[in-house]
Amino acid sequence: METNRWFDFFYEDRGSKVTFVVFPAAVPSSFETYPFFTSRSMAEKLGANYLCFADPSVGGNEGLSTFWYLNTRRVRTQTLVPAIVRHALQTGSGEKLLFFGSSAGGFGALMYSSMFPSSSCLVMNPRIDLLVPPVWFDEYASFVYPGWDTVKLRNKLPTNVAKFYALPPGNRVVYLQNRQDKNYFENHYPQFSSVVKGRSDAEFVLGDWGVGHVVPPRDEYMPRLRRMVARLLT
Repeated sequence: METNRWFDFFYEDRGSKVTFVVFPAAVPSSFETYPFFTSRSMAEKLGANYLCFADPSVGGNEGLSTFWYLNTRRVRTQTLVPAIVRHALQTGSGEKLLFFGSSAGGFGALMYSSMFPSSSCLVMNPRIDLLVPPVWFDEYASFVYPGWDTVKLRNKLPTNVAKFYALPPGNRVVYLQNRQDKNYFENHYPQFSSVVKGRSDAEFVLGDWGVGHVVPPRDEYMPRLRRMVARLLT
């Protein structure tokens, strides 16, 4: 059964007009230090404020690695994340938002960026659909929504982030996909790219960066993030 949770986030206001909003990828079950935050040094190199969310399903007795930044029975993630982002905008120096995430973190970054029309978002090999391979949804749901019917839960929670982009939400997306990541290239990338096909608010970068679920090298995404920061500041 799910235990009580803290909802952990890390915010650092550096006096920038841009806030870098980060959603970490899934962490291995052997990881022992929680909450887990990442990419703080990237925010520093970008000259941006830093706001990072820890997935609330991680670190419990169940040994879960992610719940894709969705609600759990006890943690209203889908309410808390946008509320915290708005609070940071209202009280901090940031005026613009740059969302960032890879794999499971890419799912969260795409979902929450779509709620902020003037934001930008860079994702790498993002999870798009929770109901295509690798399918862990029902297993995870049994822990974070104990006793719930999984069919009912599939209808309650957003399981396909591409649906947020059926109509242009007003944000801008840069999507990096490793072609040698067979599963994500064949099962996830086509779902998102087909929804935004021909639109100027989405840019796709395909590369061969290693066999499997391998993120692109830093020189592929850091220059693009810097250009996105510069664009947000104009």
